[in-house]
Amino acid sequence: MNRHVYQHVAPEELHGHVLRGSLLAGRTKVQSFEIAELGHYGRALLLEGCVQSTEHDEHIYHESLVLPAQAYSPRISSVLCLGGANGGTLKQLLKLPHLERVRLLDIDPELHEISKRLLPHMHGDTLLDPRVEIAFGDVFTLVSALVDTGACFDLVVADLPDATAGCYATSLFSAEFYDTVLRLLTRHGIYVTQAGQAHVLYSRFLNRTLRTLGGSFAHVIPYTITVPSYGCPWAFALASAGVDFSAVSPEAMARRIAQLPEAALASYDHETHLHMFHLPKALRLALAEDVPPLTLDQPETVQIAAQPP
Repeated sequence: MNRHVYQHVAPEELHGHVLRGSLLAGRTKVQSFEIAELGHYGRALLLEGCVQSTEHDEHIYHESLVLPAQAYSPRISSVLCLGGANGGTLKQLLKLPHLERVRLLDIDPELHEISKRLLPHMHGDTLLDPRVEIAFGDVFTLVSALVDTGACFDLVVADLPDATAGCYATSLFSAEFYDTVLRLLTRHGIYVTQAGQAHVLYSRFLNRTLRTLGGSFAHVIPYTITVPSYGCPWAFALASAGVDFSAVSPEAMARRIAQLPEAALASYDHETHLHMFHLPKALRLALAEDVPPLTLDQPETVQIAAQPP
């Protein structure tokens, strides 16, 4: 009989997968993990029992996280990636037409080595690209140290794990962290982050993330996409001090998206972009609720948690 894995997508709502087999499970110094075969999603990475990526739909998440910034930027040549050492994000970043360098910062070198061996579809040959540099350590500390060097980037991508209770990622959704990131961006620089569930009945984390970004950046815009293995629509946000997203013309966006290698894109294109940035009315109403910003002293956690068998 097949086992199942279940995780919350809201406090009283579960999403489940058939677990066809487990290749490796354990714990690094940072987190518990499992590399498993999930239903018709193929090989998958689970952290703390929750699905992070699957072989057959990771492209939806990673293309949606990385590529929409291309539509709003005059030129992305330098990128800082926060998290993502388990693969997926670099594949998409290397598709940006003007990219010259990528610096990736991650907290878990052990899981990175495991993913290279057991999740080769996530990495491809990205780690051989001379434009890529990877460093490991506490991400908040590494970002603060970069500020002190005077480094600047056209795009900062936050490919972070879910901000669950006890997870290091909660600090990376705080006002203090966003103020630090702002100092790393060029004049037309853009910050993009995953922002939790786009669940119309459970949108508080997303709402607080947007309010917090708005305290540091002059311009913030949310967008969503359905990642089937997650069990509910997922949210992202773009933020910038110098790019007014609403002022970028449709013609400019279409022209910039057309510069991406269409044959290499599995889910993102101009039509998908337009769909992602038109939020349904119910979600827009939910996000109109006045909520406090996220701080190191007042974090918010998402209800993405594994259900014990």
